[in-house]
Amino acid sequence: MIGLEPTAAEAKFEATIEMVGGVPTVTWSPDLGAERVYLVYGCRSLLWGDEGVAPPCWEVLTEESKGDYNFFKVAVEMP
Repeated sequence: MIGLEPTAAEAKFEATIEMVGGVPTVTWSPDLGAERVYLVYGCRSLLWGDEGVAPPCWEVLTEESKGDYNFFKVAVEMP
């Protein structure tokens, strides 16, 4: 739960990606600050392997590594 009313159609969590200085930057709304823990994950490729298995690609992004990824997702947790 990210702190929104789950039955309200207008309540949504939205993540956006924009290039800032040539590096992808992920932001989200609403940002509940210290009331939640936000983790941004990145993946270099979503291609499946020869065995028909998806690669274990999702890693937590750091400021140093965020430019290395092509796909992103945001996880939201209670502190």
